[in-house]
Amino acid sequence: MPQKSQPNRDERIVSLNYTPDDFDILKNGYQPSQDKRVLLIIPCSGGKPYSKSRSHRLIAERLEQGLGEKTKLIQKVTLSGLYGIVPEEYELEDAILGYDFRLERFNREQITLVTNRLVTFLERYSKYDAYIGYATSSAYRAVLEQAAKKVSCLQVLPVKPKTRRLTEFFRRENIAELVERVSAILDSGE
Repeated sequence: MPQKSQPNRDERIVSLNYTPDDFDILKNGYQPSQDKRVLLIIPCSGGKPYSKSRSHRLIAERLEQGLGEKTKLIQKVTLSGLYGIVPEEYELEDAILGYDFRLERFNREQITLVTNRLVTFLERYSKYDAYIGYATSSAYRAVLEQAAKKVSCLQVLPVKPKTRRLTEFFRRENIAELVERVSAILDSGE
């Protein structure tokens, strides 16, 4: 009888120990920074902390290249498929670092939960000049688009992605659209 191979130490084991109740920014007294003008919402990543992931680093680098010092006026939050909004300041919490969950378009109940949390967050923290969600993957984009129908201030970028896949997230033209939009918002308020 063949023996079952043992998983490599580097292989990830999906943890089902975390549920949406383990982190909810709406219940922990969050207060947004007063010096930020743009709220930027980016989908979560497999790599943690989010800000160290390839996708979040790319966006941060392109914004820095295009905006320089003005990037300090952007509040980046992550759209977690499990928890909803996760502000940058909370990326190192155990519940954030420890979960492994990817939102899929067939998971309608979870999409609804994340959408409702996002809508409540946007309504509660309506202090920003602009609210921008940047996503190309089908499920995360669905959350942003559903929220934008309920809270008209939310802009979803890229406006016309060629497909609803993660690869579009990295497309040069889509990132340029994001940088140009944020730049226009920040330049209009000076």
